[in-house]
Amino acid sequence: MIYLHIAPFFLAAGLASLTGLVLYLWFFAMVYFACGKAETAIASRPKSRFVFVVPAHNEEAGISTTVQSLLSVCYPPDLFDVVVVADNCTDLTVEKARAAGAQCLERHDKALRGKGYALRHAFAELMPRGYDCFVVIDADSIVSSNYLAVLDARLMQGEQVIQTYNGISNPDASVLTYLFQVGNLIENKLYWQPKHRVGLPVLLRGNGMCFGREVLEKYPWNAFSIVEDTEYGLMLLNNGISISFAADTGVYACQPESLQQAFAQRVRWASGNSTLTRGRAIKLIASGVMRRSLPSVDLGISLISGSRPLLLVANAALLALSFLCQSQAMLRWASLLLLAQILYIGMGIVLNGFSPQKMMRLFMAPFYLAWLCTVSLLGAAGFRKDQWVRTTRS
Repeated sequence: MIYLHIAPFFLAAGLASLTGLVLYLWFFAMVYFACGKAETAIASRPKSRFVFVVPAHNEEAGISTTVQSLLSVCYPPDLFDVVVVADNCTDLTVEKARAAGAQCLERHDKALRGKGYALRHAFAELMPRGYDCFVVIDADSIVSSNYLAVLDARLMQGEQVIQTYNGISNPDASVLTYLFQVGNLIENKLYWQPKHRVGLPVLLRGNGMCFGREVLEKYPWNAFSIVEDTEYGLMLLNNGISISFAADTGVYACQPESLQQAFAQRVRWASGNSTLTRGRAIKLIASGVMRRSLPSVDLGISLISGSRPLLLVANAALLALSFLCQSQAMLRWASLLLLAQILYIGMGIVLNGFSPQKMMRLFMAPFYLAWLCTVSLLGAAGFRKDQWVRTTRS
């Protein structure tokens, strides 16, 4: 049959493409180990006036902890405020946020609900107050004590949009959070940090985003999809606004501890990212090639390579196809690629360190990794792509 004749061609093309993506990831990992971590010089006299913007929907369980963490940063108290944006809340989020010391903006709109609309409302309300910089923090997060000091120094260096290290506050809670921690170390240390070191832009990650006032004045928030952060970031990058990465300060969010808690969140993210990738990645690469713009090409590749679980799924599919085609050369090629991806994940495991508890969870991790691959595949197929369900946490 004809498909038997063309299968080797598609197999070779797939393996070549995956090889390029894997080498791309390994390149930045090697940059990280070669260059290490750069420290930001902190200004002795802070100048920037910040506002923490905290979108929240029924977050009464953890909002007090988040507000207290933000108010505890080492920065002059008269130079920053904490504002919780209560979006269609029906619980005690507002009362608890105010009791913890935050200001509150309440928003009630059942038709236009979600983080994107909450941010648009907050920026419009807060712009007249004269803040120099707006920092978006999720309602289940804590931040490093040097958070604003580092951002102030980066702003003084001329950076306009900054994504800070995006970590996990409960990495030891379960096997699943252990796996999330390894993934976040790979994303932050082996990917975004070295990309910034070589002068390439990074993508916004939703939590820990910092915007200079001039940026939001010129480009008002207009992103309302499931992945509104990436959507808005791409718009900025297309307009010549670079996004930098701050590795020496971070925001740490509480992650779901069980498969049931994480399922809706991860499928939603995978679906949104897959939709954005299909619509934008090839266009960015083609546009970058035509304009000889390396950042544009890199952004397109970043979207395609963004889901590490999907790369594993693609590798497994190519391995199976190699076996069916009875091609020993292709089978060896696919096997080497799979080994390279496993070793890449291994670097994240090493960065996370070893302890008896971590070793126990490492032995159980393959099952959870298979679950993550399945979830990513469901998201790529568009499963529940239009549904938003609040993520429950322990």
